[in-house]
Amino acid sequence: MIDKCVTLNSQKGSSSGSVTQRGIRGPMDRFLEKDTVDDVEGNKQGLDKDARENTCMDIARVFCENGLSFNVANSPSLTNMLRSVGNYGPGLKGPTAHELSTTFLMAEEANTQSIVAEVKKTWIQTGVSIMSNGWKDMRGRQLLNFLVNNPYDTVFLKSVDASDIVKDATLLFELLDSVVEEVGEDLVIQVVTNNASNYKKEGEMLMKKRTRLWWTLLIHISNRLTLMIVYGIHWIYSGHFLLGGRCF
Repeated sequence: MIDKCVTLNSQKGSSSGSVTQRGIRGPMDRFLEKDTVDDVEGNKQGLDKDARENTCMDIARVFCENGLSFNVANSPSLTNMLRSVGNYGPGLKGPTAHELSTTFLMAEEANTQSIVAEVKKTWIQTGVSIMSNGWKDMRGRQLLNFLVNNPYDTVFLKSVDASDIVKDATLLFELLDSVVEEVGEDLVIQVVTNNASNYKKEGEMLMKKRTRLWWTLLIHISNRLTLMIVYGIHWIYSGHFLLGGRCF
């Protein structure tokens, strides 16, 4: 805004200066109108929208150039990453490929092992269910996932290439029996598999050897469905069972 100009006289002579007087408007004020609150907010929202679109475009480009599944956008880890980057502020130098494959990979492995160790401590309190889920990968291999579940959490134990044994009930039994041994027979309440004929024979053989556990068949098995069924059994969810005894 243009302030009113006045002439100031000093003892040494005259000079001109500027004195601000509130409420006095000059002829140029018509060209310097202040934005209203709504105008400022609207401009800010527009800038924020543009900034977000540009940022999201950079993120999308990472997905496209590296063949990442778009479902990764739903990962809680991605949300945590974006929050951490935002909290750090400008100037963050991202991790190198070497750091990711060494320092941070080993740190995350140690963190995961620590979490699993805490869950395993609860197995003695509640007992566990071993869940076996078979699937075929893009290379046509028959893979078997083994998970250990109790009311506290689910632990991924391992994945086995069972292409050469999936049709042999005896070999499947030996594999499943080794998993029970690895977890600990006294901790295993039940084993959950699908209902294919070879798995039926496998389960029968397992129950003859491991008389302390119960074996359950599922017509259609998925990890989510298995968890729903396991948690739906009251004596498993509440932990009311005889440890080391056969459960019905």
